[in-house]
This record gives sequence, C-alpha cells and structure tokens, in this order.
Amino acid sequence: EISGITNVEASHETGQVTVTGENFTDEQVIAVIEEIGYTVKH
Repeated sequence: EISGITNVEASHETGQVTVTGENFTDEQVIAVIEEIGYTVKH
C-alpha cells in the first residue's frame, strides 16, 4: 500500500494502469507493480 493513493484502475486488455491521488511518486508505484511480478513500460 502506498500512502496518498485514492484510486487505481487497471485494464488487462490494454495493460494500462491509472493511479490517482497525492504525495506519491511514479517510482513508488513502479516498485510495487514490479514487486508483484509485472513489467512496467513507461
């Protein structure tokens, strides 16, 4: 869990994830996504 995130939407069809909220970094989100076994392209 990352403090400040208020919503996450993910599409298995497109592979896109949208994260909304305040006071978090892209690096924090990427680290969590990779930690659970997914690859991030940005």
